[in-house]
Amino acid sequence: MKDYKQQITDKVEFLKKCYIERDTQNIETLYNTLFGERSNPIIIGTSIDEWCFGESDVKQLFIDDWKYWGNVLIDPHSLVIGEKATYTWFYVNASVEFSFQDSEERYRRYFDSVKRIARSTKNNLAKAGDILWNLSTLLHSREVGERKYLWDITISGLVKNDENDTNIEVLQFSFPFTTSFPDVRTDSDVEMQQKLRSEHSKIRRYISNSSVQDQNKLKGKIVEFCNNNYQNMLILDEIKRYLGTCGKRMNGCDFDHYLKISGYKTILCLENLIVKKEYGCFIFCGSGEFTKDVSLDSEIENVLKGINKNEKSELTKETLFKIRRDLAYVIREASQSDKAIFPFRIMGLGEETKDGICLKFFQLSYPFYWFLEQKTDAEKQV
Repeated sequence: MKDYKQQITDKVEFLKKCYIERDTQNIETLYNTLFGERSNPIIIGTSIDEWCFGESDVKQLFIDDWKYWGNVLIDPHSLVIGEKATYTWFYVNASVEFSFQDSEERYRRYFDSVKRIARSTKNNLAKAGDILWNLSTLLHSREVGERKYLWDITISGLVKNDENDTNIEVLQFSFPFTTSFPDVRTDSDVEMQQKLRSEHSKIRRYISNSSVQDQNKLKGKIVEFCNNNYQNMLILDEIKRYLGTCGKRMNGCDFDHYLKISGYKTILCLENLIVKKEYGCFIFCGSGEFTKDVSLDSEIENVLKGINKNEKSELTKETLFKIRRDLAYVIREASQSDKAIFPFRIMGLGEETKDGICLKFFQLSYPFYWFLEQKTDAEKQV
């Protein structure tokens, strides 16, 4: 019998194969390979309200990815696997390719998008900021023809080790967080508010319909940890890696500096947290929100500081495009309200101790919404 690490490696290799082939005939074998028969897995997708529970939803997510997403390439050599216990964890690096090409039809779609913003219920400054940011990423004076970009993805999983088998319980696809604000806000966007309510309803339905035991005491410890240590979590080296900020500049300012000047408050509720526990080891996943005070003046100041830090040797035409994008971006975000609310997802693995809990693995991510050219500096043109 293969050891648990080889079993997880084989699953990742087969997932890579299926994303390359995009053959729906593979879906049954893929499901059984990843999750096992008679399973009730969870997949957390990249978009808001993209939580999939059970066989039907999970299969449909893979099929939709193969139909509508760009090329996904998984790198099994980057696979990292945790130590063996009742539950273990893994993560692997991947990328998705999207292309952009100018056309009259595309310009018409841009104008329709701008009209929708102009007719929205946002205040006029928020509308102007939204239109400026959209046009700064949609409209370019770059080279003519098709332009392809790679976007980094992290694929992570929580795995249960039975006596003879290893199967994934929770699988998540997430994009690194590489901008000053996550994509999705619920303080000023009615559509996103509705989607978040739907997401929370799905989680609560799963809890009520499944055999997950009542773990409110353990949930309380996880919630307390998250609500009281959110800023500390963000600056841990491992967490920074998941956010994609380790050693990278954000749009407008350095990430560590940004945390110091920003006030965060986390809202994570017991009802939106799924916990499974066996023999003192537990896994969890859930959805919450954090709030952040926003000041238009301070956000613009951060961009201006970034401009002043640029060395002459670094100046290119692309630098000017980025400055325009960054200014439009912070005007768009800061003009919506002075208190931003962003949904987030967490998943992790830990053990109960005498003093509380000890987390062995923790991942924080944010819903992704926009595939736009040069949206962040993290895109890699190919």
